[in-house]
Amino acid sequence: MTTETLRTIVDNLNAPPFKKNLTLITFDSMTTDKLLQITSDVLCWIQGVPDIDIRSETPDETAMRLLNSLRILKYPPPKDIDQIQKWRLGILEGEKMAIYPVLEWTFKNVDRLKERVYLANYLTRIEVPVEDQSPEVVRLVNQVYEKMEEFKAIHSRIIESRTDFAAAEDIRSDLKAMEEEKEQLTRKIERSRRKVANRTDLNRYLTLAAQLRQETEHNQELQHQRQEQRNALVRIEQRIQRLTRMLADLKREKDNIDPEKYLARLQKEIETNTYVLNEKLLNEIEVVKKNIEGVNKILNMRSVNQADIGNLKQKVENLNREIMEITMQRDKKDEASEDKLTIYRHQCTNVQRKKANIAEQLQTTRHDLDETETQLAIKKRELGEKTGKEELITSVQFKNYVNKLRNKTNVYKRKKAEMEDMKTEITILTRTQDILEAQWKELKESIISEGRGVIEDPTFSQKKRPTTSAISVTDASKLKAMVKELNDQLNVKQSEVHQLKGEVEDFSRIHKKAYEEFSANENQFKNMERELQQEKEATQNKVARLESQLEEYRGQIEKYRNDLEQFRWYAQNVENPETAEEICNRMEYNFTEYAVLVPSTWLPFENISTHEAAWETKEYYPITRSKVFVVNKLVQHGFTILFTDVDVVWLSPNILNYIDFVASDKDFVYSIDNAREVNTGFYMVRSNERGKKIFQAIDERLKVDPDHDQYVINRLFYSTPELLNNHSYGLDKLLFANGDTYLHKQMNKKLGIQPMTFHANYLIGFDEKKRILIQENMWYL
Repeated sequence: MTTETLRTIVDNLNAPPFKKNLTLITFDSMTTDKLLQITSDVLCWIQGVPDIDIRSETPDETAMRLLNSLRILKYPPPKDIDQIQKWRLGILEGEKMAIYPVLEWTFKNVDRLKERVYLANYLTRIEVPVEDQSPEVVRLVNQVYEKMEEFKAIHSRIIESRTDFAAAEDIRSDLKAMEEEKEQLTRKIERSRRKVANRTDLNRYLTLAAQLRQETEHNQELQHQRQEQRNALVRIEQRIQRLTRMLADLKREKDNIDPEKYLARLQKEIETNTYVLNEKLLNEIEVVKKNIEGVNKILNMRSVNQADIGNLKQKVENLNREIMEITMQRDKKDEASEDKLTIYRHQCTNVQRKKANIAEQLQTTRHDLDETETQLAIKKRELGEKTGKEELITSVQFKNYVNKLRNKTNVYKRKKAEMEDMKTEITILTRTQDILEAQWKELKESIISEGRGVIEDPTFSQKKRPTTSAISVTDASKLKAMVKELNDQLNVKQSEVHQLKGEVEDFSRIHKKAYEEFSANENQFKNMERELQQEKEATQNKVARLESQLEEYRGQIEKYRNDLEQFRWYAQNVENPETAEEICNRMEYNFTEYAVLVPSTWLPFENISTHEAAWETKEYYPITRSKVFVVNKLVQHGFTILFTDVDVVWLSPNILNYIDFVASDKDFVYSIDNAREVNTGFYMVRSNERGKKIFQAIDERLKVDPDHDQYVINRLFYSTPELLNNHSYGLDKLLFANGDTYLHKQMNKKLGIQPMTFHANYLIGFDEKKRILIQENMWYL
């Protein structure tokens, strides 16, 4: 089942009169008994009867009651016999695959089903058994049927009157709208007449306007005709293409046609049609004639009473008895005569029966084929009228096209893979060639350094491999002379090679001592280079160790300076009772390790209060405004800042990961207050060109606007929206909740959403904030 189906069912069950207060998960996890109970309640509601507790009846009774209700409502069951049995079993067992479609269909057709139930109460026919049909009962049944027909007619007239009333209402509303439009047009005409009353050339302008309107209408008509001609031209071109393809197909079929196959197929069709005409149709005609005679006899008979029916039943019984006796006598006669052809007669009868059935199926199939072809032609014509195309591709043509495209795709992929392999091989061979050339250069340099000579053939790389031509000489003596000549040339070349080899050996022997001295000096140089490199690395490590120690000492000096400043502050404020609590907190939590001293030059205010300041007092504004100046200084110095007020509680370790995920390309990310305003209690600004520009503008605005920093920032963004220019992002109020959303409206608890941060604003005073945070288990001090 789809989610849309579940949502439809759950929405209707949560609405009156059920009010189940369900969710998709709770409804989908219901047991079969509860599903059956809900189905029973829905059907009882549709039928207007009291709800029935399925525990007070057996499963078979429940299933029969539900199936009977669905029969009255005309629910469409599966068409397959096996599927129907499976569906009925699913209704009996309360399976989801059977119950969900019933509920969805019921809720989508509530009004129609209620009307059907209403009509079923008055139009359900009651079958009276034959043995209970007395003349009085038959008269009453006929009267009931007449009343049913009268009820149908009256109900139809009521429906028509309702429809006519609705249509009349629509007409009235249309007339009212037309009257209003008429009044508006009348007023416009009067105003236009008053405007042009004093113009002397009014008639000329009216004539020109009429001509312009006629020309415009004529132009539109020409455009319409032009478009129709274009469409007709396109259709003709498509038809030409289709006929051209058909002609090509017919030519190919003409080349591949086999007359014997067509003659054999025609012979089979003729034999089949002959059998259908001579045997089957004749038998059907005889059956129809007999039926007509029987109907005529029945029409000519006098009216039948109960006595005549009894006599006919008695005759039928006597005839059945005679048939049974004749059949038994025939069987005894067959057993006595031991007719050996009986089995063949039975086989012949079976063959004739099968033949008749196949002919019946053939006739039915032909009829269905004609109907299908007619419907196909109609659909093609309708689709051609909608799309403007005469030729439509069939499923077989589309499958053939797909198969051809798939084959071409496979060939393309194979060729592409071969090309990739060849490119890889070329790359490998090129790399191999480069390596061999480098090795050859190294080998040549090594040979030269040993004092040996290297002889290269400059034309070798330009020589091409000689091609072997066909033998032009067939004389054996000439061939022998050529072989002897080649052997002589080979001996000369070999002697030259031996001579060169001897010269190379002599050269190597002469320069052997120099090469040995060079090798010894080279080894000594490499050893000295290795020792110097080791000394250099040792010196670098020692310098790095000393630098790290220096940095450590500098850090310790800075820490000692901070501790000294802290101790001086303790000494200055230890006797002041107002700072006693702050001194205790610093000593207990060691806040000094996570705090730095802001330079006084960064702040435009003097004597800022270090104590708690009440909301919107004289001491409050400098505190809230100073934090923006500090953030701007840090951003301008290249720091990306994540700012959070002290009354913002972090409830998730994945806050930074979430911000990087939803706003990785944003320069200013902030929590929002009501009406999507910026809340300066929690925000992040990146130290790039855009972030620096935003906070520089805020800094300059705060220097001239003495109001609260949050109000100033929002006014700045409202007056200059191009400052953000889609480079900002407001965080979700349910994930980064404020006091109004979380406490006053309690939206997180109603929706079941756990926030990532909670800003304890909308609360006045430290004591009230502390009390609420302790109450919400968010106080960690």
